[in-house]
Amino acid sequence: MDIMKLANEGRLFTFLKEIESTVSVIASISSSPFLLAEAGLLKGRKYTVGMLEGDRGETGVFESGNYSDN
Repeated sequence: MDIMKLANEGRLFTFLKEIESTVSVIASISSSPFLLAEAGLLKGRKYTVGMLEGDRGETGVFESGNYSDN
């Protein structure tokens, strides 16, 4: 599945923003952290994602300084 196809799903991002304040942990796998970043949930937080550095940069939603491969 091409995760970028979900980039314009406003209802999904609204949902993610709404649940952020009601949970203590939100987890995702593979390239789905893109969805969390697009919703703004990764701002200022460490993250890892199954995307190459260049691909992360192309999305425009990941803070490169917060990427962790540990």
